[in-house]
Amino acid sequence: MPSSKDAKDMLRESRFEYGILKDVPCSEKDNQKYQKMLEKGENLPDGVCQYKNADTGDFIGEFYTVIDQHFSDSEKQEYLKYVELSYKKEELRHIETIKNCVVFFTVLTVISLLISFLVMINT
Repeated sequence: MPSSKDAKDMLRESRFEYGILKDVPCSEKDNQKYQKMLEKGENLPDGVCQYKNADTGDFIGEFYTVIDQHFSDSEKQEYLKYVELSYKKEELRHIETIKNCVVFFTVLTVISLLISFLVMINT
């Protein structure tokens, strides 16, 4: 069972994924300022975070601020319903594509069998 910190991290990542929280990259000047702060052992200001390399997990010299979209609870629920609906629509499109492929290959197989049967009869 994941710890509560893991669950909170997952919840925070989900908020970013679904657009409830946004990260806004800092300017080059701010990046340099924050990098110097870290080198001096100082803490970053509230709301400022450092990007990590996706492959290695190491911090890189770029920073971002976190912006909350300030949705009310009802707006969050409504927004997440729309996100869920869009995923369902995409799933339906995938299912429709699979169905079309199955129909295509079935028709192709039937045509091949008919041609094979006709060639066999004529020989």
